Amino acid sequence: MRPLAPGATAADGRVWRIERVWPPRGDDPRSPLEARSGGDVRGGYLDERGAVALLSEGEDPRLPALRDVAPHGTVVSHRPGTRAVVRLHRDGGFAKIVRPGRAARVRNAHAQARGFDAGLRRAELVDHGFSPDEVVCAQRLPGRTLAALGEDPALDRADWERAWRAWRTAWLAALDAPTDQGRRVHDAEAEAAVLRTWAGHASETPCADIRTAETAEGVIARLRAAGAGPPRIAHRDLHDGQVLWHPSAGIALLDLDTCARADPALDLGNLAAHVDLAARQGRWSAARAALAQTTIAGTAAAVGVGPVRLAAWRLAAAFRVACVHIMRPPSWTVARGELTRIADDLERDL
Repeated sequence: MRPLAPGATAADGRVWRIERVWPPRGDDPRSPLEARSGGDVRGGYLDERGAVALLSEGEDPRLPALRDVAPHGTVVSHRPGTRAVVRLHRDGGFAKIVRPGRAARVRNAHAQARGFDAGLRRAELVDHGFSPDEVVCAQRLPGRTLAALGEDPALDRADWERAWRAWRTAWLAALDAPTDQGRRVHDAEAEAAVLRTWAGHASETPCADIRTAETAEGVIARLRAAGAGPPRIAHRDLHDGQVLWHPSAGIALLDLDTCARADPALDLGNLAAHVDLAARQGRWSAARAALAQTTIAGTAAAVGVGPVRLAAWRLAAAFRVACVHIMRPPSWTVARGELTRIADDLERDL
């Protein structure tokens, strides 16, 4: 069993809230984490004894370019040893820092996502003179994420409806565009491997449902039984934090590193599961979540994704998201409830 991260830790005379935790990678037994204090972000690690050690500001031995980029902006995200994102002062754009030699992969993924251009905007990549092997810079896109819109009490219903209508129109246009047949396909079997991996990580936490591994197999069985539609362009991590809406500029899409071809039900189910999560966490009202779900279901029907397929991929995403969040102090209680609910539902259907 791996220890749970504490809700906060002290460093440099400040209290840092631990908001995100990831499973260990490779031979390193420590769990990477991200902590926040005010508007500042620091990466760190949780060791096997449950002790937290934060990295120095703008430092990461496995992301050496972070030291060069951090002084030019504000770190807004940091997964130690994997990636960091810095909002740049010069133009409000963003720099993504990855391990040496990995930047070309990020650029290629961005280029392969050009199929989305039929309906959505993507950030233009720019060169700001940082190491091309480790840093990818992108221009700032106007708009606010659906996540932020949903959490804004001042947003009126009309704008919420406009944002979701714009997303539906843009998404349908993107899915109607010709699909690049050379892009890999992420099918139900590929998703099964992802689900088993995350179930394994979740099972190593002390607060997970003891049925988690068994539940994963039940979710996979549902995916297989639901069948599949023709693969189209897919984001593969579509959620409310990845979609920007601007009243005049329309819809934009963020973080295209996982772009692939897949059953359209994958992205639609993933988005639906994140809407459920926003409602369960109290970030969105029930009314806002209901409107979003109605729009997602209508979009699914318009591209030939029936209720059974949509429900299967929504369940898969809900399970995976719960396995991710079971490690994170702000959301582990909700995540544990989700894992228990899914396990109970599958047992009742046997």
